[in-house]
Amino acid sequence: MFKQTLLAASAAALLAVPAFAQNTVYVPDNAVSGGCNVIPFGLSTLSTTWANQHYQTMATLADLGNPTAPIEVCNIGFLHCGTGDFITHHDTIVVQMGQTTATGLSSTFAANLVSNVQVVLKCSDFQWKSTGGVWSRLGLDSNYKLDPKLGNLVVDICVTGNKQVLGTTSGFYTGARQRLYNFGWTASTGCPTTGTIGSSAALKWCIDIGAWSTSEHGLGCQGLDLSFAGSADLGNTIAWTASGQPTTAACGWILGLRCFNPGIDLWGNGCRVYCDPLVFASGTAFKVQVPQDRNLICQRFCLQFFCRDSSYKGGIATSDRGLLITGLPQ
Repeated sequence: MFKQTLLAASAAALLAVPAFAQNTVYVPDNAVSGGCNVIPFGLSTLSTTWANQHYQTMATLADLGNPTAPIEVCNIGFLHCGTGDFITHHDTIVVQMGQTTATGLSSTFAANLVSNVQVVLKCSDFQWKSTGGVWSRLGLDSNYKLDPKLGNLVVDICVTGNKQVLGTTSGFYTGARQRLYNFGWTASTGCPTTGTIGSSAALKWCIDIGAWSTSEHGLGCQGLDLSFAGSADLGNTIAWTASGQPTTAACGWILGLRCFNPGIDLWGNGCRVYCDPLVFASGTAFKVQVPQDRNLICQRFCLQFFCRDSSYKGGIATSDRGLLITGLPQ
């Protein structure tokens, strides 16, 4: 039944399949090494200096494989230089992408977003999970369609209220690429219009072009947690599992096409619903083979577990949410 639902959901949200597909690219490389920097995602604790940041970096058409036709960017990710699991919080986050024919960044943020500017993530009370030494996806709300005739790709990230709510090591690996940044400003004034050019400490980032990915967002409650296993490329099997629940709990999961950020507290106990439900099912684990259907490239699905047990405050608990993007191999 779930496979039919997956196909029906993808048809409802059908996107044009790009003629060019290159899977995942890494800028400047995918080595677990390099410098370590807290811009733009902040420190492990709320800091006046690092709480609010504005950041840009560029990927050239050569980085993207010199495409000759439009390509679909499904997601982007970063490489945490700590050890273990981390949850990073932002009071607000806005991610834009745009294009420019320039080969370097200007110190004026808007001057680097010359054409084809699209907001691909805009949330408040946003949390995302990363793992040290592993490429961890940020979890975009929507795809970005790049037109190679318009030039290189620029990503613009503006965040307020940065802090880590899990983990004590801050920073992500950097490489020898240019960045534009501004930090230490007051959130009420809005994102700064100008910043400082740095020549060699941009964050390493991965760009999923038609490729599958998973990411975890929000905060579970009462110890309930969601995790993925497997891969969501066409024809392969992806699984999701709940952990942390009492053995007496009655559990199930929900799937939706839309995520709520911030989550909705329906029971007044701090446990939040993050997915607009399309499918309900019982159990603490599920797996499905993704159909070999190219209409599923870059399709988003929201997943979350819930459990009922008398030991919970309010009688119910919810997990963090999972974002599943189906597509090509990474």
